[in-house]
Amino acid sequence: MNHTQAWRVAVHESGHVLLASLLPSFADVVSTELLWSASDQAWHGFTLTTCRTDSGTYHRDRTIMAMSGIAAELIIFTDVVEGASRDDLQSTSSSAERWLRTAAESTSPLPSAVCGLSDELKNRFLMSMALSAAGKVIRANRGRHERLALQLLDLEKLTETQIARLLL
Repeated sequence: MNHTQAWRVAVHESGHVLLASLLPSFADVVSTELLWSASDQAWHGFTLTTCRTDSGTYHRDRTIMAMSGIAAELIIFTDVVEGASRDDLQSTSSSAERWLRTAAESTSPLPSAVCGLSDELKNRFLMSMALSAAGKVIRANRGRHERLALQLLDLEKLTETQIARLLL
């Protein structure tokens, strides 16, 4: 089993945990896990959260949280590898599309920079903005992020109680 790959996945998942714990649309981070897959000889990660979908910022927060694993990898490793990042990009794109639709149907304003852009460019802009926002939060909480990642690497699973303690 590749320790370097496990560390990367722990960093990635810890990015999700940190952002979900700080964004108002997420009620709880229930757990996060590192999972070894014998079939593809690779580590995978999973973070389970509960959401407040009635939050006016739900789709924005979901977009930011989805980009947080990629942001964490870029901060720690300066690059991103295939796998979870591809899944996160698909999830982020879907969330950004919902963010656009929700904003169009409400009085919730989008950044003025997206006015006049095609829907595809608006989507890309929101994804880029989400990546930047996630990166700022991770940098500002670097110690908490590293504690989460190290503990996840060591234990391979963190419960809600363990996560809350590590975030203090």
